[in-house]
Amino acid sequence: MRKEKQKMAEEFKPIMTQEDFDAAIKGRLASQEKSIRAEYSDYETLKTSAAKWDKTEAGYKQQVADLTKERDTVTKERDTANLSLSKITYARQYGINLDDADRLRGSTAEEIEQDAKSWADALRGRRTPQPKGSHDGGDNKNAAAKAEALSALRELRGK
Repeated sequence: MRKEKQKMAEEFKPIMTQEDFDAAIKGRLASQEKSIRAEYSDYETLKTSAAKWDKTEAGYKQQVADLTKERDTVTKERDTANLSLSKITYARQYGINLDDADRLRGSTAEEIEQDAKSWADALRGRRTPQPKGSHDGGDNKNAAAKAEALSALRELRGK
């Protein structure tokens, strides 16, 4: 063991200049650089792959936004159609002329039904005074029916 220490002491040369220092660590730096380059050798591949995923993700986000907008449009159309169907259904149920069904008001089926009930009750309960001379029957019966219908129509229109 002593011989080894002595041999090492004879081989040791102290570093006196920057050039000597650079030469002494040159191998070690090269080894470290090689190790680091090997560790990060797939960096460009990963960078390219990440860019592709980002592009794909952006495409999916756009598809989601488009489908959400389409869903909202279809939902609105469905709701409008359901309200129209409710108006027709309740107009038939309460004896309201189908031509007048679109005049029913409400944003839900329940509100439309309530409006149809009110309208039907108003139509049934309203009697207009008969015109003079309607006691004898004949043409005056038609005139009275026309007057009653005209009066109900004016009231529905708000005049």
